[in-house]
Amino acid sequence: MDTGAGTGLLSLMPAQNSKAKITAVELDGEASKQAESNFSQSLWADQLHLVNSSIQTFSATSAQRFDCIISNPPFFQQAFNSLVRKSRRAVISHTGIEPVGGMERVIITEPVNRFR
Repeated sequence: MDTGAGTGLLSLMPAQNSKAKITAVELDGEASKQAESNFSQSLWADQLHLVNSSIQTFSATSAQRFDCIISNPPFFQQAFNSLVRKSRRAVISHTGIEPVGGMERVIITEPVNRFR
């Protein structure tokens, strides 16, 4: 399941590399329409199912269970900056070494592709 699926990009990734059936849940009507269009035009349309609903409503009304839940939550620069500051303090307190620039690369890493 892909929660907050948006236009469906994240849902399409595991569909390309597996036979998994993916349920994408998206609240926003316009994003849902775009996701549905993206799904129907893809080679994996038979693996993808879109639900235009909040995740709360979907989970309360669906009996489906999922082996994997994916999500790409909204990214906010202010929250990221706070995370960098907290991580910098953690590195200093554990190592006694002040990180020099590029702390973002320590925090944000490439995702592991587990669908291949």
